[in-house]
Amino acid sequence: HLPTLGVGLLAFAVVYGLRKYQSKLPAALIALIVTTVPLVLLGLHESGIAIVGASPRGLPGFHIPSVDFRTISTLIGPALVLAMVCFAETYSVGKAISAETKQKVDVDQEVIGQGLANLAGSFFQAYPVGGSFSRTAINYSAGAKTGISSVVAGFSTALALLFLTPLFTYIPRAALAAIVISAVLLLFHPREVLSLWKMNRHDGIVALAVFILALL
Repeated sequence: HLPTLGVGLLAFAVVYGLRKYQSKLPAALIALIVTTVPLVLLGLHESGIAIVGASPRGLPGFHIPSVDFRTISTLIGPALVLAMVCFAETYSVGKAISAETKQKVDVDQEVIGQGLANLAGSFFQAYPVGGSFSRTAINYSAGAKTGISSVVAGFSTALALLFLTPLFTYIPRAALAAIVISAVLLLFHPREVLSLWKMNRHDGIVALAVFILALL
């Protein structure tokens, strides 16, 4: 779909250009504005460009989960698998970012943080909490240096859910995809895969397999 492709390329070009020539500006936010405003004014979403659509307003309510041992016995297996996957993703993205920032990853703190987040989230019917490669990459590309950025992002998200949800309706999905791709590319280093292949063929095969499966 050519209009969708054009929106994605425009967003990617804005992010790349601002990151290269005006790195202090919020490239992702500007890219969303540049692609969303013309789409609304010209009615381009009617040509088939996918948009975010209406978002529910408000915050989730407090709810104490019921303790049903039958349900617990059914979910214990999938929950353990999900916990392992979440931890693996969190640790992987932490190692990738620490390689760029030269910071140390504290595995124990990561586990404690995930556990407390999931425990608190269970009282608000939240999805399972885990590290996200795409969100972390966007956070890093925006210039975040400490965990305070996550606190600011959390409060900003809460305010947006309370007051700004109508503004999200016409954001093109292609623009969001371009922002994620441009951020993840900062953490993609093909030379490291090639060096793994040269040093140990088996490690290289694992790296390529994981990369291909992630794309699928």
